Amino acid sequence: MALAAASTLLIVPACSDDAAEQTGPSSSADATTDGPATSEPVMTTTTPTTTSDTTTTAPTASTSPGTIVAPTSVQVDTTGPPDQRPIAAVVAVGAGGCRVATAIGELRNADLVIPDDVGAEVGDLILGSGTLTDGVMPGGCTGVSETLTFETIDVVRSMDEQAEPDVAELLAVEFDRPWECGRGFAMSDEQQRWAIGIEPVAGNVTESRGTVITLPSEQFGVSVLYGVDLAAGNCDTGREPFARSPLWLAIWPVTSGSFLYPEATIICDGSSVSTELVDAVVETPDGPVELPPIEMTNPAFACGPGWDD
Repeated sequence: MALAAASTLLIVPACSDDAAEQTGPSSSADATTDGPATSEPVMTTTTPTTTSDTTTTAPTASTSPGTIVAPTSVQVDTTGPPDQRPIAAVVAVGAGGCRVATAIGELRNADLVIPDDVGAEVGDLILGSGTLTDGVMPGGCTGVSETLTFETIDVVRSMDEQAEPDVAELLAVEFDRPWECGRGFAMSDEQQRWAIGIEPVAGNVTESRGTVITLPSEQFGVSVLYGVDLAAGNCDTGREPFARSPLWLAIWPVTSGSFLYPEATIICDGSSVSTELVDAVVETPDGPVELPPIEMTNPAFACGPGWDD
């Protein structure tokens, strides 16, 4: 079932130091919702940025030219060095029309190397595993001082591609993977494509402890997310260059339901806290959908950046 309007693809880190002022299971950016309330899409990062020698603009949700750039003619060593890690980049054009990898939300570029059998266009987002090394490959791009090599690729996706989450799929999702920080709750499925979150709108939730919260609430935001790698970097205190970040493709607000906000300390002490969201109704492009009861756990309640200080 298609969205009523084209969804905006957002790329955001999972946590930020001002998490107390934000809503949803990922508390780093506002996002376009398909429900009653909407806001302009933004793209943020909590990692200090590094400027490379090129002047390519960091990718945003509205800048994704569609021209095809010839791939760097380098065969990737599929054995891979031992320091591979999950990485992400947006394909951009560097000096002399050379294809470069641009870090999400940063003015940081690197020579881009991908397997020969993988095609990518300018504006495409690439998710996979690989390495970031100093220097460039022979015949590589000028104006950059690093090389980002994808040994394996999981996703190549256009920044302009529309999301069409299926409401029937939502009803079959098992939200069984807890996220571990903050004073709210977020659960996702095993594939990190769906998530549901309860997040305090304001930092001080002392008055809510031990009370039943009825939605909608001025103190909590509750929503369903659809996307890719939704738990990537969740609650990290720092991000490496070209680290993977969650992609929010659709956000549907939960407009009714209730849950018991736990009688728990608001100071990070390693506590695991649980609640149950019941009678939840989600506003989708196909209309309101009632969800079954969802058990929600936060194994590190009140911990994480912006919460445990």
